Amino acid sequence: LMGRANVTKRKCNELKQQFKKVEREEDYFAEARGHMEEALEQLGSAATYYTLYFRSEDAAQEEMRERMMRQRARGAYELFKKAASELASQG
Repeated sequence: LMGRANVTKRKCNELKQQFKKVEREEDYFAEARGHMEEALEQLGSAATYYTLYFRSEDAAQEEMRERMMRQRARGAYELFKKAASELASQG
């Protein structure tokens, strides 16, 4: 599972780099793009906290990392939903 978390983080970073390369001329989807970039950032962060969760030294650290992981993953999900909704309404 930790390997999958690392792969997820790497893929998020790759997608962020690809987003930066896309031309922004006449970008009709600027708001959706912003949500997607932020969602990728949060998803990568959630993957980092997932990995750190298994390296926790005590129960308090474990609880905090699990909470942060869930918050970031939920935040990414909500942002992806917003972006999808914006794209659907504009397209």
